[in-house]
Amino acid sequence: MALLNKTNEELKTEIYNIFKNETGLTNWSNESVIKRLADSVYQCSELVYDILREMSQNLTMDSSTDFYLDLWGMLSGVKRESAKKILRKIEITSYSSGKIKAGLWVQLTGTEIRYKTLEDKDFLANETFTILTEGEFDGTKYNLNGAYTPYFTKVVDGVDTIILADILKMGEDEESDERYKARLKALWQSVTENNVPSKYLTIVLGIDGVKEVLINRAPRGGGSVDVIVAFKSGVNQTEKIEEIKTALEDRQVVAKDLIVVSVSEKVVNLKIQYKGNFPKETIIEKIEHFFDKLKIGENLKIASSKNDSLYYYLLNGLKFETLVITPNIDIEASKYQLLKVGNIEIECI
Repeated sequence: MALLNKTNEELKTEIYNIFKNETGLTNWSNESVIKRLADSVYQCSELVYDILREMSQNLTMDSSTDFYLDLWGMLSGVKRESAKKILRKIEITSYSSGKIKAGLWVQLTGTEIRYKTLEDKDFLANETFTILTEGEFDGTKYNLNGAYTPYFTKVVDGVDTIILADILKMGEDEESDERYKARLKALWQSVTENNVPSKYLTIVLGIDGVKEVLINRAPRGGGSVDVIVAFKSGVNQTEKIEEIKTALEDRQVVAKDLIVVSVSEKVVNLKIQYKGNFPKETIIEKIEHFFDKLKIGENLKIASSKNDSLYYYLLNGLKFETLVITPNIDIEASKYQLLKVGNIEIECI
């Protein structure tokens, strides 16, 4: 592998030296034939070496990412969870009769988030009704709450007010490398070892709506197991817990005392004071996205100097003149807690 560790400049120098030593030619001006031939060999070699370097970095599942990790998944018959568009309703109140056509765009004030109507609707005056929409693109960033104000990007006669209503299907990001690896490892362990916790992990992570899961051998005697589950936003947790229990029973996982519970959530309220040329909704969206990536038992780093803190996450892509976050100390989570954002007070100073 030492050869693959050479830089492109070292590779070029080595190729030049080979040509010089083998030919004995001394004219190495840019216009010389031998220089052009050596450059052609280097360009081909650079392409091959770049491919070989990339492949060498993905020889194991632990070191693999992106496409190469998908190949490991294909060997196990486990696909990466794909990104999905949100399906949600908007609620409309009319002041006169009119018509809404499928394909109209509904945008949220202060954001670039748009939903497209999926159905035609004729309406009368003073009606309240709902229309089905989908997100413009895939992803969790479309799973916003009712605090945002929607509006049609084209004038629709007769429409008085629009509000965000029920989410029928959550928007999903493509499964991360980290979560995908966890599922693959759990599957391998469950079929190659007598490893009961990995069997739980494989089954539960395969259920739609599950964000993360911890398996804990509980101190209630032999065969006591706690399954602590963090769900994706918008999921009916009561129904999902029953679905998990049923799935574990169907697979005949061995446990004398099995408890499946939702993770304990610790709500964190924040106050943001800022000066910058962008709307408050943009900050709220980034904060919600930051919290959505927190794991069970992971502390919230707020204003530390590290790049994984909320402070630096907000600075990424937003040009603040001033940014103050309260509280300005890290928030700790217990082993089985998940930190969740609560009230976000934003003040433009």
